[in-house]
Amino acid sequence: MAQGPDSAASPRRSATPAVGRRSARRRLPGGGEAAGAAQLAAAAEEARRAQAFYFAAAWHDLRQPMQALALLAEALQRRARDGEDAELAARVAESVTLLDGLFAQLLDLGRLEAGALVLRPRAFQLGELYDRVRPHFEPVAFDKGLALRFRGAAQWVQADPALVERVLRNLLANALRYTRDGGVLVGCRPRGTALSLQVWDSGVGIEPEALPRVFDAFQQPSRDVAAGGAGHCEAAGCGLGLAIVRRLVQRMGSRIEVASRPGRGSVFSLTLPRAGAAVPAPQSGPA
Repeated sequence: MAQGPDSAASPRRSATPAVGRRSARRRLPGGGEAAGAAQLAAAAEEARRAQAFYFAAAWHDLRQPMQALALLAEALQRRARDGEDAELAARVAESVTLLDGLFAQLLDLGRLEAGALVLRPRAFQLGELYDRVRPHFEPVAFDKGLALRFRGAAQWVQADPALVERVLRNLLANALRYTRDGGVLVGCRPRGTALSLQVWDSGVGIEPEALPRVFDAFQQPSRDVAAGGAGHCEAAGCGLGLAIVRRLVQRMGSRIEVASRPGRGSVFSLTLPRAGAAVPAPQSGPA
């Protein structure tokens, strides 16, 4: 009988340390979860950097053969001056240009997803932006018999001029692609402390049901193709331009809107903060 209490006490004595161990185990996860979250954040940042490095390397490696291919296509065009050979050479050169543009868009999209673009905002006049895009798009408009006008060159905005230029280039390319008659107007409207940079076109317009998806990747803005095709990349692009526009705008912390009427045209409006002419431009940091 004397052993009874000792036998009963033994489990109680062993239970006390067990409770302590369980309490310790309950206290550990708090610090463990914080450490685990920090490790996950560090791993995510490392993955982002690796992805950014990959896209930078891919851009460099892909650009070299594409440039060589473009030079070969140009040489082929010079040799084939007339007849079927000239037409074939022109088609080859056109395909090379389209392929080069598609590679550039895909790599831009990848760099944006990886967060590899660094913002360098400063005050600048819209005229500075117009001067850079006008020489590229005026010949395109002339070849199609379209008017291309720029308004509001004296207005100042505070933003990254390189990213705003990339947005405008995509919007202009899209507007000219889907416009048969009339023209394209780039202008701006004050919106309180902001400025709305707008691209108007008199093109085929966008169907109402397609508007919510217009900035999605691989979506064509219109069912009707300006070149008369059935939605092929050669005629209407591959649906990456506006997806890149949306991500560029998100990266800048800005807003973009679209309004359209089928058969009448579309307007894309990019909201940017205004800046006074006296605002100094900050120095650009290292890449």
